Amino acid sequence: MTACVNKKSKRVAAVVTASLVGALSIGAPAVALAANANIDMLVADEVADFNNGKITQANGVAVSNNLVTFTADGNAIEVKPQELKTATGVKVTLKAGDYRVSYVKADSEGKPSSEGVSEIVLPGKYFVKVEALAGDYVGGVAYLPVKVDAAQFTDLKVFEVNPADPKDNDDTKLVYTGKDLSLGLKNDDKTLVAGTDYDVKYLKAGSSIDGDGVSVKETGTYYAVVTGKGIYAGEKAQIKDIMVDSFDLSHATITVDPVISSNSLPVNPTSVVWTDSQGNKTVLDPTLVKLEMTNAPGSDLIFDAKGQYTFFAERANEDLKNDVKHTQYVHVDKYATEATVQYYGEDWPASFAIDLNDKKPASFDESLVKAFYGTPKTDINDISITATNADGVAVDFDTMNSTPGVYTVKVVAKSTAHEAAAVKTCTVTVKGKTVDADASVYVQYNNKTITSFVKDWDGNSLPKTSFTVKGVNDEIKDLERTLSTKLTDEKGEEVDSATDAGVYTLTVSSSKYELTGTTSIKITVNPLKLDKLVLKGGNVHSDFGTTYAFRQNKPLTGLTLDYVKGVDVDGNGALDDYATVGGIASSNIKDVSIKLQQLNEKTGVWYDVTGVPAVDTKNPYEALKFRFVVSPLNASALKNCVFATEDGTVVDFFALNKKLAFTDVMPSDWYYGVVSKASDDKLMNGYAGTKIFGSYDKLTRGQVACVLFNMAGAKTNETELHYNEVAGFLTGFSDVNGKAYYGKAIAWAKQAGVVNGYGDGTFRPDANVTREEFAAMLANFAKKYNSFTDVDADKVLGEFSDGASVSDWAEEVVAWAVDQKIMGNNGSIKPTDDIVRAEAAAMVINSGLKL
Repeated sequence: MTACVNKKSKRVAAVVTASLVGALSIGAPAVALAANANIDMLVADEVADFNNGKITQANGVAVSNNLVTFTADGNAIEVKPQELKTATGVKVTLKAGDYRVSYVKADSEGKPSSEGVSEIVLPGKYFVKVEALAGDYVGGVAYLPVKVDAAQFTDLKVFEVNPADPKDNDDTKLVYTGKDLSLGLKNDDKTLVAGTDYDVKYLKAGSSIDGDGVSVKETGTYYAVVTGKGIYAGEKAQIKDIMVDSFDLSHATITVDPVISSNSLPVNPTSVVWTDSQGNKTVLDPTLVKLEMTNAPGSDLIFDAKGQYTFFAERANEDLKNDVKHTQYVHVDKYATEATVQYYGEDWPASFAIDLNDKKPASFDESLVKAFYGTPKTDINDISITATNADGVAVDFDTMNSTPGVYTVKVVAKSTAHEAAAVKTCTVTVKGKTVDADASVYVQYNNKTITSFVKDWDGNSLPKTSFTVKGVNDEIKDLERTLSTKLTDEKGEEVDSATDAGVYTLTVSSSKYELTGTTSIKITVNPLKLDKLVLKGGNVHSDFGTTYAFRQNKPLTGLTLDYVKGVDVDGNGALDDYATVGGIASSNIKDVSIKLQQLNEKTGVWYDVTGVPAVDTKNPYEALKFRFVVSPLNASALKNCVFATEDGTVVDFFALNKKLAFTDVMPSDWYYGVVSKASDDKLMNGYAGTKIFGSYDKLTRGQVACVLFNMAGAKTNETELHYNEVAGFLTGFSDVNGKAYYGKAIAWAKQAGVVNGYGDGTFRPDANVTREEFAAMLANFAKKYNSFTDVDADKVLGEFSDGASVSDWAEEVVAWAVDQKIMGNNGSIKPTDDIVRAEAAAMVINSGLKL
């Protein structure tokens, strides 16, 4: 028969052959090769060769020092590995289809974690994970470290937001307006997004940096404390000498609507606007300016006749002396009667509707506005017509007529000679051209079209800018340019980012068209479920429902906690189909405390530790109890995470020196150490074919014989035992099957004199054994092998409340067992109780009688 040999087999065969040649050359016996039966385990295979290799080329360039470095810019960073050099120097081309590429985060030690990420955007340390799916290296996994540095604050400046144009960041001259200034930040002329790119606190110059932030409103000097977020995470900066200048009335354009057929003096102007040399406009609250009529010296003019009057404009009160400076004379025109204003020959409308879906949509034509007065009609040619949007920002009529929204058109008409005037307004509602959003509008995340989005809270904000909107319509070429998004929380309040766990809504709108169909998607940020945590690590095991970690000859490290998510199919509270999705003990989850604690067995108090200590060689069966305590630090953590209780989640585990052998012998059991040692020393075994020790099963006489036989080394030092194929071991007892598991042990026990039969010639191998009987059997063993010492039975037993219950025949052996600390260590003897297997293991180990 010819065997098929793969590459691994060939290499192993070569090693074995070399070993054989070496052995023969020095005359070593061929049998020595038996020691190398597992020699193939000493040779690394192709998978190890791949795993220990390094990725040498990615994105078309050579990888330097086994690291790829980027600077975050808000876009997803794509790393495409193209070549790997194995540990033995073989160059491997990483072809698509043969290799799978994914991204994972680095843990606190800079090693690959189990926490995968769909894309790399934010600063931090990551790994590109390359898995071999086909070819010679199938099953291999290699990693390429990726470091993403935070974008830096280089030239931070404050600007006043232009409500008419969010992209306008040129207005860096701040002027008092009477309201809190709406400020933005730009870095190297790039507009930053508050809450996504940064948090900012403004303070008065000279105040403590630790103080609470203030609104920027009054004239004076401020400074800003800026903390980077998102791609700027870790960056900190201060912007000094942020000046808010006084509003200068002397350079402002102050307008007052005409006064028509009234003797009431105007108190405040209609508008006060200051336009700087760069064309930036500052609008002052007109109620902060008062008007007072002034007359020329010696004049007795009063406000009673039509004509033009001069008023003096100044700040409304002295509290504004630092905010509104200087004065200005303005003209106020008074007219005798109110003029008539018409639109398209009809009475001036209070409202006007435009539907852009009409084949020939209506439009507001300012040329159709006419004004006149008197009989016969006298036309008024001095007509001012303006349009403002819902924010009070002036727009041109072409924009108003083509852009959905609600506008106000204001007409001011003034005749010559102050005969008549009019001030009229009209609300113009523009209904956008209808576009079916279901057919033409797409929301994308990471370049993939989505109709909803779900993620687990991870402490990082999800900016609105993470989602892009595409508009595709053959008839409406400018659709995408008009689209914008609004993100609202569960209360309907607009936010820049989905920061906390909850349900958010991303709504798409158009500045020019009316979208129909589905115009919003649900964004769900699920609370991080930390109520069910799994201990992970290379030395962690979960056997028989108990989690424990192996200790080594050095402190145990590398333990992590993974949170899980899955489906409770049976409704029993357990996740039937779950996967670990994030290592939390090695990551920095905001607002959550993770502590490792050890239990002091003597005091019952838990105390904080930094790791699991090395094995105590003096106590190899020691079972130390540890726990991870994952707890919320504040209300934010309780809002964004789910814990087992309000106090947190506790994950208990043991640190052991060997794997668990039995389903009914747990580290928390009092008999864990003695049963484990009895098993390791081959003094007592579990039930054949099972993982059950039978800790609380009653010990039988046949089992006792086996235990004592094992204590003696399972050797027959007495006269050779008799055995035949029919009856097995000849014990001399009528009720003992010589072929049963206890046959040989009973035959030995009879000859050794450590266990006797009954007067009727029986041994009763299945009969239970009492505690004092087992003490007697151990005493017989000790006497047989010269380990027995006499004690004062009355004195020893008199110290126990149940000492008098020891049978007369057993007083000597029980007193010996108590004196030798074999039994009675918990304060009672219970001599006539049937002994269970766990107790028997304790007495055997306590006796130290093993030969």
